[in-house]
Amino acid sequence: MVGIRAAAVNNMMQAKRACASLGANMMVVEMPGRTYFEIRQVILLMMNTKGCPEGSQALLERLDARS
Repeated sequence: MVGIRAAAVNNMMQAKRACASLGANMMVVEMPGRTYFEIRQVILLMMNTKGCPEGSQALLERLDARS
């Protein structure tokens, strides 16, 4: 699907990294053991992510052109 930048994360540190490096707009969160607070923080982080960083966007466009 065009425009989806998904990442699988297990904790907040991984979620921050996915947003910073990929501009993730969809996350799959490993749920067992996660508190309501942790899930809420991941959702808030994604809501505040402004988009895909330029370097990552260029790479994703090149990869998309190959498929």
